[in-house]
Amino acid sequence: MPRKPKTRSERVDWLILKFGPGAVSAYSTDRIVKRMFDRLYEPSRPDYVEKEGTLPVCLRCGWEVQIIWECCCTDTGPLVDPEEYERWKAENPEIALKEEGDSP
Repeated sequence: MPRKPKTRSERVDWLILKFGPGAVSAYSTDRIVKRMFDRLYEPSRPDYVEKEGTLPVCLRCGWEVQIIWECCCTDTGPLVDPEEYERWKAENPEIALKEEGDSP
């Protein structure tokens, strides 16, 4: 049985090994790292395995992390779906013409 990590460096390494690279912030103080480690330490905990195509989970609340995309053209967010963009162009022909450089 491996020995229990005692130093900050060993605790950070263990947390990252067991919970993934987002487990500990570079700004986490020694006290925060120790509290988190003491609360989560289980010698038999399996190593973290990153699953492709899934969103990361917040270690504090357990919810999936929301990824928010922003752009500078509107306050409603970017249009990244081509079908949604075509619908938007049909609903807003005067704006769509200006964007494409066409003139009526």
